[in-house]
Amino acid sequence: MATSSGCFRTDECRPRSRAQRRRDTEHRLTHDIDVGEVEVLEIDALPQQRGDRFVARTGFDPRAPATPYRWFRISPRRIQARRKVNELPDRELMRDGRWLV
Repeated sequence: MATSSGCFRTDECRPRSRAQRRRDTEHRLTHDIDVGEVEVLEIDALPQQRGDRFVARTGFDPRAPATPYRWFRISPRRIQARRKVNELPDRELMRDGRWLV
């Protein structure tokens, strides 16, 4: 029987460590979905201005020394709309890194 979180086995239901969540995210971004190019950057590799812009937009500063976060710079190569059948004929929104719409 599944638990409220949808887990069937207890080893699947245990919380993952921060390191495991990071490895899982990096793997999914580079293997499981085709997003284009994904570059993983350490927190101090991002230019100050971009970090400040992120803080201004989100209200959260991941550069705080007590929280070891990473930046994921994603450069999409192809984007498709995938919501309804009527979008299928013209669903390609970006091709080869260039917007079509």
